[in-house]
Amino acid sequence: MPTWLDPQDVTFQSAGTAGQPVQMARVRVYVNDFNVGDVDYLKSVAAESVQEMRFLSQNETASRYGPTGGQVGIVLVLKKVKSH
Repeated sequence: MPTWLDPQDVTFQSAGTAGQPVQMARVRVYVNDFNVGDVDYLKSVAAESVQEMRFLSQNETASRYGPTGGQVGIVLVLKKVKSH
């Protein structure tokens, strides 16, 4: 399992200002472009239902989803359900 999927190993650092300590960046999960919460949500997703999974930096997350308070993102695109 990639370490960026393990909530215990989340060590992304948030850029701070001079003289302030570095803070850990929180991770937000987006499924089909909807914010579904933090990395714990990934436990409820069946791997076979995932078409694509992508990590976004703080800047990429803010550019795509608006102000995030320095959070990084994990974006899932789920497979489309085939209708018969």
